Amino acid sequence: MECWNGGKSGRAHSRLNNCKCRWHFRYLLPSLFCFFSLFWFIPLAASSVSEDSVQASKPVSKNDTWYIAAEPDRLYRIDSTIYNLEEYNFVQRWGKEYLNTGNTGTAAYPIVFDHNTSVGFNAGFNQFNLYRYHIDSIRYYRVIRPYAELSMILGLNNEQLFQGRFAHQVKNILFYGVDFTRIFSRGAYQNQRANDNGFNFYAIYNSKNKHWNVQADFILNNNKVQENGGVRADPFNGSYFQKKLVPVTVEKAENNYRQIDFHLKSSYNVGKRYYERKNDTTEVKTILPIFKISHHLNIEQQTYRFLDASPDPDYYASFFNQDTVSNRLQYLKTGNTIMLDLQPRKLTSDSTFIEKDFIAHAEAGYDYYFVKNNYAYD
Repeated sequence: MECWNGGKSGRAHSRLNNCKCRWHFRYLLPSLFCFFSLFWFIPLAASSVSEDSVQASKPVSKNDTWYIAAEPDRLYRIDSTIYNLEEYNFVQRWGKEYLNTGNTGTAAYPIVFDHNTSVGFNAGFNQFNLYRYHIDSIRYYRVIRPYAELSMILGLNNEQLFQGRFAHQVKNILFYGVDFTRIFSRGAYQNQRANDNGFNFYAIYNSKNKHWNVQADFILNNNKVQENGGVRADPFNGSYFQKKLVPVTVEKAENNYRQIDFHLKSSYNVGKRYYERKNDTTEVKTILPIFKISHHLNIEQQTYRFLDASPDPDYYASFFNQDTVSNRLQYLKTGNTIMLDLQPRKLTSDSTFIEKDFIAHAEAGYDYYFVKNNYAYD
């Protein structure tokens, strides 16, 4: 750096300019690295300091949890590991093991006995329950920052499994998230393709004073699965070097299932006012819910259709229509429910309380079903 002390002669200026050029090229990359490092670390450091000048630890993944509608007080940590990822399968998994008709996405049923625990009307088409979303399987996330999860698994014969999740919250008032699943598999034999798609979206709004709560859920399930009725010959006798060449019983049959389910739940809380502690120096006056009245609206439509445009007369001997075999069923459900919840709590101070070992719940409602069977359609 001795060139900075040179005189005003042309030689000194030349040395100075050369030195500047060398300094720029020599320290350009370290300077850019330091600049981007400061660019990334300064916001993080600023966000880790609370408003009352108390140093707070940076939120970690263990602060992000999820729960289901049946157990809102039981929180689960988000699993961000890949442990046992290679053992994951829709059919062969932890708990009850299922058996399908040949490839992932086709009709499946549990190997052990499993009675139906749902309340209300059931059309009996439960072969795709393993793949579809329902109101009790939705994950509601409580996250500090936006959370996204993508998963894709590829298998033989163009078998694909894609899953995606996203969740976010706005100032602890609005919580929302989406979940999507797609299963595609061609199968080993003719007319065995499965195409299953599922989607759900939820949004939860909590008022600042905790009096009002509104929650909306939207579920869409769509299954398009070809049916071949089984093989006509033994595929392992050596005559067929490819399973695609083995003749099947049904060549142009398809089973379609679609479900649209919408839930809207609103509730109003009544309770005592107390000071909720946000940190070691900040308290916010809010309500401690003790009694809650809620209303639940449910609109659901399910459509089932089986169609074989080229039936085999010997296979469908007991059916009336020999040119086309079809079966259609659709039902529309509308439900309204009013619920009352009581959870006694006792204030021990202006900012603390204790729970009492007593919870009371009562509800009254009705469901209306409109069912159509083998109706005409375009």
